[in-house]
Amino acid sequence: MPKRPSPDEFLTVLEDAYEAAKRIRRSIRMEDDIARGLGIDSLDAMELLLVLEQTYGAALIDAPAIADVETVGDLYDLLVLLTGPSP
Repeated sequence: MPKRPSPDEFLTVLEDAYEAAKRIRRSIRMEDDIARGLGIDSLDAMELLLVLEQTYGAALIDAPAIADVETVGDLYDLLVLLTGPSP
């Protein structure tokens, strides 16, 4: 069953995944642009999405709306949509 993250939990998971992929620790904000602001290329993006899928049980990679994601906040909104309503 998918697990819905809080914004703070989501950012922490994303920061950890970013550090693993880029070998740099940085603070990530919801308004950060994924490609330009974080310097995420397609391989890094796949790694981050896989971590989020494994952590939250949501099929982000296969979601058609993933093509429209530009910011970290967009990614969080999609994850929330895919994980359903709060319990």
